[in-house]
Amino acid sequence: MKIIIKKLVVTERSLARAKKGEYTFWTEKGVRKAEVAGAVEESFGVKVVGVRSVQVPAKTRRKGKGKKMVKVREGKKMVVKLAAGNKIDLFSEFMEEKGK
Repeated sequence: MKIIIKKLVVTERSLARAKKGEYTFWTEKGVRKAEVAGAVEESFGVKVVGVRSVQVPAKTRRKGKGKKMVKVREGKKMVVKLAAGNKIDLFSEFMEEKGK
């Protein structure tokens, strides 16, 4: 089975969107919206209404002894909108921590 969702995006903006029912995930570069919708529905047991994607270009960093230029963090951010009444509990844990 192919891993589609790499990790959650936990920023102030993504937590504000999570309150509105839109959750943000970091995925691989070649993943399609339908694949992400299916993975979220299967993993979290929720109904997905829509998916938006943002392609994030790779950043270059100097790394190593010779300070070679290396590309890091290339991929896509997917914003998944859920049907009314559905929510993902992982984001609510982060929202509670931010509220304290």
